[in-house]
Amino acid sequence: MDTEKFVWKKMYTIILVANLAYILFFYLIMNLFS
Repeated sequence: MDTEKFVWKKMYTIILVANLAYILFFYLIMNLFS
């Protein structure tokens, strides 16, 4: 069973998506206030 690997992959994907969302949000804020 590769449940541990699957969970790790899921966590990694969530972290990547969160980072992308944070970068986009920061970029939008910088554009709005510049």
